[in-house]
Amino acid sequence: SKLAQLCYKSNDILLATSMLIDGSLMNVMYQKPFFHVTLETITTTLLKNEEDLPPTVPQDRYNQEIVPVLLKALDGIEWLDEEAKRIFTKRISNNLNSAPNSNKLEACFSKYGYVLTKADKKAINMRNSTFHGTLSSEKKPIQAQQDEMFAVSLRLHKLCSILLLKAADFSGKVLNNEVLFGIKSACEDKEPIYVEL
Repeated sequence: SKLAQLCYKSNDILLATSMLIDGSLMNVMYQKPFFHVTLETITTTLLKNEEDLPPTVPQDRYNQEIVPVLLKALDGIEWLDEEAKRIFTKRISNNLNSAPNSNKLEACFSKYGYVLTKADKKAINMRNSTFHGTLSSEKKPIQAQQDEMFAVSLRLHKLCSILLLKAADFSGKVLNNEVLFGIKSACEDKEPIYVEL
């Protein structure tokens, strides 16, 4: 019932939850980017009103010491056209000091007390290449990558589910589908069949 309440409070959580369910029925090759979007949506929504992500440098110090130096350097580039200067000035002033997206995604898990494994972090950090259009490796045939894509999709699905369940105050065990499906890396790492939340 608490998960249903989360869905009623936020359209984005409702859509992300639906994507999580529907994404499981998609072709394996489409699941990874689909679940990256789902994970991004869940974390953005759950951290929306939070101060969980500190800036790269304390904001006051950034504004006082770094912004003036960067803006002066930018003004010193004579060949740069006005539109480029406007764009760079806006970035320096507004979002250059924000934490990277991977930090945001990982911070959401620590907020809910879930410790990410090395394999979890690797799957999360694939988001940058996914969102910039790299959906597979060009070094080997697409068919040869299906097992790896399936493994990443299962892990992302599990991570999305964990966040939703933790946000709904669930405690208990969830099934680790990577182990259930016999994914080699998960089995070799002796991951448990149940993840304790």
